[in-house]
Amino acid sequence: MIIFLIMLVQALPVYIVARVFKNGTFVTLTAIIMAVLAIATGRSVYTAIDLFGIGVAYWIGLMHLGAVKAAAPAKVEPSQSSDDMGVKPKPIMRGPSDLLNLSETDFITALSELLGRLSEHERVMLLVAYTSQKILVETIESREAQGTKWPKTLDELIRVTDPFANKTPDEVAASRRYWFTVAGLLIRAERMAVRGDATELCVTVWISLVQAAQIIPETLGQDTIWSNEEIELLTLGIAQTAAECARTVHDTSVPEFVKNDARMQKTYYISARGMSEEDWVIWQIQKLAKLNIPASAPMQKDERAILIGGIVETSAKIIEKEGRTEKDAQFLAIVALLDDLRIRPNGQSGAKLVIDIARREYAQHFNDVLMYIAWRDGKVLLKPEIERRLISRLSIAKDGG
Repeated sequence: MIIFLIMLVQALPVYIVARVFKNGTFVTLTAIIMAVLAIATGRSVYTAIDLFGIGVAYWIGLMHLGAVKAAAPAKVEPSQSSDDMGVKPKPIMRGPSDLLNLSETDFITALSELLGRLSEHERVMLLVAYTSQKILVETIESREAQGTKWPKTLDELIRVTDPFANKTPDEVAASRRYWFTVAGLLIRAERMAVRGDATELCVTVWISLVQAAQIIPETLGQDTIWSNEEIELLTLGIAQTAAECARTVHDTSVPEFVKNDARMQKTYYISARGMSEEDWVIWQIQKLAKLNIPASAPMQKDERAILIGGIVETSAKIIEKEGRTEKDAQFLAIVALLDDLRIRPNGQSGAKLVIDIARREYAQHFNDVLMYIAWRDGKVLLKPEIERRLISRLSIAKDGG
């Protein structure tokens, strides 16, 4: 018992320092000091006991410090200082509402990354939340909501709904609030797109959302975080098939400026109308033909003769210099002439004449010419292999001019 007390008296200071100061250097110095005192003042038998007790306390103290460090949250530090990088360091994000603290450019980038990582199932969650959140935003910003305890602005609503900023132990409620928060961020981006800042982001996101709408029946049939009323608000209670869901989402939720984008129009007709990609391209070509060359368009004989002469002369040069077949040379000459007229003042009327010439005089090239114009002007997106063949075919026209 006496031996134990002697060990305890010598070891206790070392352990206390470890608990209070949580510093390995202090613990080591304390152990050394106690060991020196034990050697200087004790008898040999007790000195050994003292030193053993100090050693045990030192070991326990270091173990305690290791456990404390392991439990502490890791401190995130930049690999280089902001001065070294020449840029302002990015803030650490805790929840989606923290995106509101970013500049508009960084906000768009961060939101694009966040939404780009969503699976199709998660996009359906976002669609349900978006439909309800859109109505709520319009409500809180109305005159009737002024003077109430509701958030007054979209940004305030985003912060309030963020489950990371306002924690809740209910997992279902937290999931719902998370998707409401992300939906609010998307609405914010749409408002920025009106000024042209986030248009590309909104178009890309809504294309993916309309495509994801096709799995609404199978996804929401098994989901538990949304009420029947919220699901019916998205589907209007009538959309049952994949195509019907995509069509309903497009018609009721997609912003007008996104609907006007050629890429969204293609997505709509393929996802919601069941049109194949090949049928879409053909349809766009037909529309372009009807738009540019109505059957009753008057022909100017002098202009027509000049343009035909240009096609013949250019074709001859391509055959002579590049050794191409007459058919290829004629096609390349027509598209080269169209590109030249495109950049000339008042060249549009001449381009229409060239298209009509292709229809009447070079019928074998007519569809290819229309496809080229649609592709050049971004009206259609071709399959990669078709686009590669077209670019390869055009290389002579671009280089040889």
